[in-house]
Amino acid sequence: PGQVVRGSECVPCAAGSYFETSNGTCEVCPAGSYQSQIGQSTCTACPTIVDKPGVTKILGAKSPKECKQRCAPGKYFDENAELCKSCGYGSFQPDEGQFVCKLCGLGKTTRTTDAVSELECRDECPNGEQLSPEGMCTPCPRGTFRTQGLHPACVNCPIERTTEVAGATSVDDCTLPICKAGEPSLDRKSTRLNSSHITI
Repeated sequence: PGQVVRGSECVPCAAGSYFETSNGTCEVCPAGSYQSQIGQSTCTACPTIVDKPGVTKILGAKSPKECKQRCAPGKYFDENAELCKSCGYGSFQPDEGQFVCKLCGLGKTTRTTDAVSELECRDECPNGEQLSPEGMCTPCPRGTFRTQGLHPACVNCPIERTTEVAGATSVDDCTLPICKAGEPSLDRKSTRLNSSHITI
């Protein structure tokens, strides 16, 4: 048990696999399980992580370290951050325990960052607008901008910059500095007013 014939020798099933007694072959451990030893007849289920059974990214896991948190639909497990993250605008994930999300496709986006179905993918809004949770195109708030085909939703201006009005369409619209508490506004009108009172 736990070994199969290879040529003229009996060879134990490798780590990441188990001996299937019904057909006498070595089978890889299914997702959500692992086997760190050779010649075993079963795989070990991943431990519970955040109240749910852990999941593995691939079949044939060899270590409990390969068991990760089982994320809910609409989310994926970020291996760099070691936590569940939302799919983001323009993506969706109908299944739990996944490591990537599915893209809506060119010219499509979602109303929320946690979409669970392709049916949630909608046509993109025009430049300077984004899809609201209600499914309507609304202007980007001040301090944000959006270029159609490039940004699935409005993005923030660079640090300490903002826009003059809502509905900005590119980073070039982030022309105004954000004043700190106690600092006067340096918009065009005040600049012209101050310059008229300069004495030499």
